[in-house]
Amino acid sequence: MEIWSGCPTSPTTCLKIPTSALENSYLDIGIMLGPFSNCQATRDISMNTLMAIPPSKTTIGVMGSGSDMHEDLAKQIGRLLAKLEVNLLTGAGGGVMTSVSEAYTSSQRTRGVCIGIVPCTDKDHRDTPKDEYPNRFVELPIYTHLPFSGKKGQDDLSRNHINILTSAAIVALPGGAGTASEIELAIKYQKPIVVFATNESFLANFHQDVKRVFDIDQVKTFLEDYIQ
Repeated sequence: MEIWSGCPTSPTTCLKIPTSALENSYLDIGIMLGPFSNCQATRDISMNTLMAIPPSKTTIGVMGSGSDMHEDLAKQIGRLLAKLEVNLLTGAGGGVMTSVSEAYTSSQRTRGVCIGIVPCTDKDHRDTPKDEYPNRFVELPIYTHLPFSGKKGQDDLSRNHINILTSAAIVALPGGAGTASEIELAIKYQKPIVVFATNESFLANFHQDVKRVFDIDQVKTFLEDYIQ
């Protein structure tokens, strides 16, 4: 399975990591080591983590605000996903993306990787990651040539398509136009999705047909059907 995205001329390295202690199979992971990787410390941490903790076969996407942390919700989700030993996928930015990644990576797990899908700066600078991306808790950054988000979150030049299509299931937390666009894409691509909040008012701008839950145990029950 190839999970590298970006400039085809950039050098990469490939790790072979066991996908299961019980199986004689491996997952090839391409890690960008070219101009996209602007932080040596991030690359070192990512490679050390991947060699110590094998990835899961199941990736769960968590979408939410890029500015508001919503830590009361995000920390519950991060700890739950670590306990379920699945990969966490976010858009690699701030807000919910940071808080859920911090909770996930600080929790004990024997399997699972924190993945971040990184946007580029703009259409004229496809080889440059957006400022402050990825956040420091992302273990496997996937650098893309896709700049759009927010109100342009459904555009073909938005990484939101990758976020949704890569996830076996999606948990959406409170957010703005970008999160709403990811929910719409999940519906379009017929991906399982649930919205999690403690207050219905946080979800007013989300598609009304999407399932809403208000308890972490309900999230766990929803996800269990999609974990391999």
